[in-house]
Amino acid sequence: MSDMVRFGIVGAGAIASAYAEALQNSDSVSLTGVADTVTEVAESFASKFGATPFASHAALAASGVCDAVIVATPPATHEAVVIDLVNHGLPVLCEKP
Repeated sequence: MSDMVRFGIVGAGAIASAYAEALQNSDSVSLTGVADTVTEVAESFASKFGATPFASHAALAASGVCDAVIVATPPATHEAVVIDLVNHGLPVLCEKP
């Protein structure tokens, strides 16, 4: 078993990029999944960081590719996204509104 913590990111904007770059600089965490409602954006972001793209946070949560998730979506979506992820048993770091 690896000690590497696998992170997913929901949202693929500027704040998400800052988190992804920070994760790349760590030896103990990795970015394994990226979800965005715009499929092309998720695919481009995931490709840049070597992660798997998802079209929704629910698909990311169900995939089993991450141990924890960073939510970097618009503030109006935080509650629903965080509740869904927590209900999937994932620890969540939610970007401030």
